[in-house]
Amino acid sequence: WDNRESWPYLSAWVTFALLEGKKSGFAVDEARLNRALDYLEHFVRYGQRTRWGTYYDETTRAFALWLLSGEKRGAEMFDQVYAHRDEV
Repeated sequence: WDNRESWPYLSAWVTFALLEGKKSGFAVDEARLNRALDYLEHFVRYGQRTRWGTYYDETTRAFALWLLSGEKRGAEMFDQVYAHRDEV
């Protein structure tokens, strides 16, 4: 990643690929993986809106939280994400 605008939707899918690669035995840079997970956690926790709209924001938040949960992170945010289920 560089300093241009981030797209949480794409970042979630890239993080998924990194996690799946790691699970399959590929070498994954832990610092970069943690940076990606931190980014997703921030996106879920603080609920910022993107220019892509509510549907993509809330769908991405749910997906990101699912990824985080697989890493034993984010349990305290489930109610927050669930509250927006009608927007998905």
